[in-house]
Amino acid sequence: MFLIEPERGCSRGCTYCVMRRTTNGGMRTVDPERVLALIPGQARRIGLVGAAVTDHPGIVELVRTLVEDGREVGISSLRADRLCARPSWSPCWRGRARRR
Repeated sequence: MFLIEPERGCSRGCTYCVMRRTTNGGMRTVDPERVLALIPGQARRIGLVGAAVTDHPGIVELVRTLVEDGREVGISSLRADRLCARPSWSPCWRGRARRR
């Protein structure tokens, strides 16, 4: 699995989280086009990693592009409240479940 950070930091400021103290409440994002350009063509499994990946403003576009390209995508720090707030997520994984 090829791991890449589409963002760093977190803007949520949760009192229990170490990221609140280490990033001063900021989040730096990478444009989806730049993330895609950094992923090797032969990488079939992509891991999007970071403290608040689903808070990235272009995450739906990024995941959709990867899935449409036939790649498998794993997302760290997947927040249910962000999925519900973005109905455009559902087409990204509908019909893509894989049985092991």
